[in-house]
Amino acid sequence: MARNPNSFDLCDGDDVDLVKATEQTFAITIGDGEAGQVTTFGDLLDLVERKVAAPGRGACLLRHAFRDLRDRLPEVPRLRPSTRLDALGEEARDRITRRFAPETGPTGWGGYVPLALALGLLVWGFAGIGFSVAGAWGAVAGPALFAAVILRDFRSGRTAPETVGETIRAGFHLTYPDLRRRHGPGRPSDRRQALEALCRDHSAYGGPVDRDTTFFSHVFGGRS
Repeated sequence: MARNPNSFDLCDGDDVDLVKATEQTFAITIGDGEAGQVTTFGDLLDLVERKVAAPGRGACLLRHAFRDLRDRLPEVPRLRPSTRLDALGEEARDRITRRFAPETGPTGWGGYVPLALALGLLVWGFAGIGFSVAGAWGAVAGPALFAAVILRDFRSGRTAPETVGETIRAGFHLTYPDLRRRHGPGRPSDRRQALEALCRDHSAYGGPVDRDTTFFSHVFGGRS
């Protein structure tokens, strides 16, 4: 079956987790019947907007998120959304990533050693299984199959944030609940950004998100 490139390509069950996370992020309740009608990002965004029932114009929560970060880093002068992460000191960079991307491991080469060891063991395991099944050709085909599976996520185009502003947007769903409680539901653009970040966090998708972006790759089209 052909795959839809404009898709978060969720696995079975991930959509349930996504709905629950959406309820928690926006402090709403989504019924099973309502969730069953959602097939695209636009569907879910419309559902959130109906549930939130917010005024047309409120506080800009993205701006508040940046101001909060700036207040937490008084030692960094002239911090701007366009400031590159690699231009900051290691301590400031780690504080930013912990706040907006807590799933990110420690910076520096030390953080990659366990991952490299794990990948090395997996490649060795695939090579051993392939050799036991098909001999020398299997020893080559096993790691090749493993690489094809791993590279599938890299082909999605997902890249790590490079600036402070990109980091805030990528992790906006993590700070949105606190900002919502303090400043209200924000603007429609805030809710869209929080929902987009939430959907990306539940997938490996790195392409552009529009209203027709589907949750499963076998679902084509959508309602705009």
